[in-house]
Amino acid sequence: MPYQKLTRLLFYVMLLCFYSINVQADMGKREVYVESNMYAHSETSSIKQIVFDDFEGSDFAGGKRSFTHNIWESGVRFNQFKIATLARYDYVLNYTKDVAELIYADKNDKEVETSREYDLYLDVLHARSYGFKFGYSFSLLPSLTMGVDVSALKLTNFMEGDISGNVLVGDDSYDGDIYLDYVYTQDKLLDRIADKPSGYGYAVDVRWAFQLNDRLSIDAQVLDLFSQINVDRAPFTTASATSNRVNLDANGKIDVKPVLTGRESYRKHTLKLPQRLSLEGRYHLANLYETGLRFDRYEDSTYTSLLFTIPFGDKKKVQTAFDFRTAALTLGIQDEFWRCSITSDHLDISKARTFGMSFSLTQAF
Repeated sequence: MPYQKLTRLLFYVMLLCFYSINVQADMGKREVYVESNMYAHSETSSIKQIVFDDFEGSDFAGGKRSFTHNIWESGVRFNQFKIATLARYDYVLNYTKDVAELIYADKNDKEVETSREYDLYLDVLHARSYGFKFGYSFSLLPSLTMGVDVSALKLTNFMEGDISGNVLVGDDSYDGDIYLDYVYTQDKLLDRIADKPSGYGYAVDVRWAFQLNDRLSIDAQVLDLFSQINVDRAPFTTASATSNRVNLDANGKIDVKPVLTGRESYRKHTLKLPQRLSLEGRYHLANLYETGLRFDRYEDSTYTSLLFTIPFGDKKKVQTAFDFRTAALTLGIQDEFWRCSITSDHLDISKARTFGMSFSLTQAF
């Protein structure tokens, strides 16, 4: 669906919702809210080392994926409806272990292992966007509630594409070929000067809440179940590099002077955001204590967490979660109007490979 048509449809629905509220004698539940959810995970090195230290440091464990998904949202909820503005930042890197090893060696002045062929593959998705969201919740059954959120997005900054190939490293040189194909708002690899594009699209989130009985509940959600952001005139570069002039210097570092051929132009491009699935089951114990399990599915990886909730004070709760795959612990506090939490796999935040923060504030009116 084109962005303009989606925007027009959501605008009319918003007007209808406001009109329905004004003519109702019972205004029902109304509240304003602000919330933020930030999460980052790297299989290779600490987040600080990758993001702030340009990969320089002693922490390295290979791996094949690093990503961060962040969203900031503010709006109003009334009865079963929600209208909000939002901004989001998504960055996903998928790569081979050989790529991680070569980059780490280069950034830390380490020798490259010789007499070995390196498999090169790096896939990147980077997107900054903002827009507005319309949400609606309804009951399918007395015990089953479903919600749908539709976001209309404008893409302000992006990069998507991949690098592939292979390199055979010898004792004093290496031989191989590398292929590049990517679109961008700014060319950070080859420093091309291009017209800045813009993109428009949408994303759809779906969630379910099922109260099986007085003690057992199951919640599920799929973020970005459907998404599509269209860029009519995206700058792109396709290129291939051969290793005719690539050698190892006296310190064993790669000295890259490849022969590069390729094409630079503009093309239509459609960007899709990766789906994130979550399934959570909670068992309500006596005195409002809760325990449960959560399964998060991201691409081809599943993350399993043990959950526990402890009540204290007046309508306050301490919430904890432990992710068995990342060894990350989440600690959070919430009451009727606010919540906050922090997630990390290390007491020293600078060494964390998994880190997250979230908060929300709600006020009825």
